Amino acid sequence: MFTSSESQKQKNERILAAVVSSPHYVPPHRRLDSLRTLYKIGSGPSSSHTMGPKKAAQLFKVELEQLKCEKVKIEVTLYGSLAQTGSGHRTDYAILQVLGTENVELIWEMERRLLFHTNGLLFKAIDKSNKQVILEKVYYSIGGGILEYGQPADTKTLYPTNKNLPTPAPMVYDQPALYAPCNNFHDHVEYCLKNHMMLDKMVYIFENRPILKKLGVPENLHESFFKADCPNKKGISENLIQTHLLSCWKTMKSCVEDGLNKTHLIETSQELEYPRTAAKLYQKALKLKPSARKDALLIQSFALAVSEQNGSATHDVVTSPTCGACGVLPGILYFYYNKLNPALKEFKNGAWADQLMVSALAVGGVIGNVCRANASISGAEAGCQAEVGVAEAMAAAAATYIEMKAFRIDGEKYSLREALQNIEWAARNSLKNKLGLTCDPIKGLVIDPCIQRNGSSALTAHASAQVALAGVFDHLTSFDSVVKTMMDTGKDMLEEYRETGKGGLAINYTLDADAGRDLDYVKSEAYNQFGNDDIEDM
Repeated sequence: MFTSSESQKQKNERILAAVVSSPHYVPPHRRLDSLRTLYKIGSGPSSSHTMGPKKAAQLFKVELEQLKCEKVKIEVTLYGSLAQTGSGHRTDYAILQVLGTENVELIWEMERRLLFHTNGLLFKAIDKSNKQVILEKVYYSIGGGILEYGQPADTKTLYPTNKNLPTPAPMVYDQPALYAPCNNFHDHVEYCLKNHMMLDKMVYIFENRPILKKLGVPENLHESFFKADCPNKKGISENLIQTHLLSCWKTMKSCVEDGLNKTHLIETSQELEYPRTAAKLYQKALKLKPSARKDALLIQSFALAVSEQNGSATHDVVTSPTCGACGVLPGILYFYYNKLNPALKEFKNGAWADQLMVSALAVGGVIGNVCRANASISGAEAGCQAEVGVAEAMAAAAATYIEMKAFRIDGEKYSLREALQNIEWAARNSLKNKLGLTCDPIKGLVIDPCIQRNGSSALTAHASAQVALAGVFDHLTSFDSVVKTMMDTGKDMLEEYRETGKGGLAINYTLDADAGRDLDYVKSEAYNQFGNDDIEDM
């Protein structure tokens, strides 16, 4: 995190020099942080444009209240992508929800951005009695609801928003080194193989060990807390990562089930009048016999249910890794939960399914954490490949894990090495095939193409898992190499395709309407006399 120390100032100057002089600048490495900061429960529609700014406003408000100045005017300046698509993402609503509407002015710097990140915010408190600035804070909303601190000096030099700067990611100094031995996915594999454990247990150990030590739990009792079905001990259990992941799963589950019952238009769609389709797809799926088509409709409907809820900002969602991509992983998890449910009800063992989902979240979280640390999970930084692409990779890893744990076919067996390789390949395949995906939201809303991308990515995550289980790989590229490629690709992308609403579908969506075309030609009166014969007869 940026500080005001002299040494930090020198570091920032070196970064600036590197950015200006080199077109191939490599962003500073972020530490692998806790999955608590990857999976966050909150309201959308955007983690970077809604959750992040809201958190920034809350932090600023706390500091301002400590100054006890009665007559204050607050100016909030939004820069770059945050300003360009902030209205559609309800950034203004999120900030005003915290600071109130009186004596608060929002300034939209759409055409200019800060150097360190395009999602920059400047909060300024001015004493109305003497016009003096009494508090000034800069924040960067870097994706997934995560904030980094900047310095007021960062606002002195502004850059054109749509200029393709080789921008570094904000450096992180204060994150706990929870996963200290690991920087990339290969490090996780080596650790798991040498210590004979799966990824989920590794997560439980690294996340819980510092907590157990802090709570004074004897080391000889630690092992029992390093599994999904750990003992329920008051004063301990509520602090463990499993409890957080279980809360995330319950939120996801509730979001799917609530979303499947809604059929009205997306609430925040404004003049787009965007329809919900999850409920209709689900009802069609229920009428089908068990088949690949039924599975596809179920996965699609579950993922869309969550994404539609997020686009409407009517239900809490879980950043996985972001709000814009929050439907992919829940869609996959709920699909498997739905498959397990009949048998579990018969045996009255619903807790086992929840524990399986918790472990799957841990496995998927490793994938998301590696992407966040070594590349980006921000559409404004690296396009939609960094959001829905990473979400698909997380979901593919989780699906592969669940398949190997609960849906083995014909007595299949998987060694630890095989299991880890299957998980890596599924995640790699999903992310690799999303490389270059642009972030071009129509009207800056997290609706189109965002919602449908969640549904299709859940489907391809499931497909990646099925193929990975065959164990037939090319071994040419690793997951880590694809992660680096994603960041390189993101840096090379024009700003128009990084959540600015200035390119792609965001500007071309009106072409058919401008040409007078009716896209629903099945119901169009203009085609009533045509195309009514069954294609089997053609």
